[in-house]
Amino acid sequence: MISSRPRRSQTLPPVLRSPFVVRAVEIDSNLTKEENIKSNWVFSLCGNPTDNLFHSINGQRGERYMFESLYPGEYLFSGTIDCFVEVFNYDERARNLDTPACFFFKTVVLYITWKTRGNSNDCEIFLMRHMETYKGGPLAQWTCGFKMESAEQNYQLRMLRRRYCMKILLSEVNIMKHEVEQLIDDYQKLSPNDRRVMYHEGIINIGARLAAFGP
Repeated sequence: MISSRPRRSQTLPPVLRSPFVVRAVEIDSNLTKEENIKSNWVFSLCGNPTDNLFHSINGQRGERYMFESLYPGEYLFSGTIDCFVEVFNYDERARNLDTPACFFFKTVVLYITWKTRGNSNDCEIFLMRHMETYKGGPLAQWTCGFKMESAEQNYQLRMLRRRYCMKILLSEVNIMKHEVEQLIDDYQKLSPNDRRVMYHEGIINIGARLAAFGP
């Protein structure tokens, strides 16, 4: 019997690194029409919740319901964060050498101007944003783009949920990327009215669907 071993992560030489790898997603701009349609596909509850939509080259898998939990207002599953970490590490590996590297330090509780008091279900979104934007240096000079707790910040969080969803699914580290693109293409071929009906039915039922997989 031949046993297969996980593929070892390799360090890329400078010639294969890209100056165009954007580590942090856009936080302030409105979603484009294309971004809306693609993220609406996820939240329309198409397919089985346990369908695999993500499989990294390192073996990390992500099922459909994990990405459905990125719908605004829902609690994220830990598996969603695991998939994001795969994407983050892949992008970090491919970064241009002139881009500051990310480092890992002993954790401390920081005072940050964008902290919240009444938001308990977007912790993972803040985490992903912090991972993307902190590149070392004095903490007093670090900013990740969040407004202070407000309606504006809530809007940023809603946009980030959708953008992180598509960043993960359409990352080059996802060996199922092309299957996902085909599913999105099939969804886009539906009439605008059919897509609208599917989306509204999806957001009505998404809470109950996610509840079946835990709190």
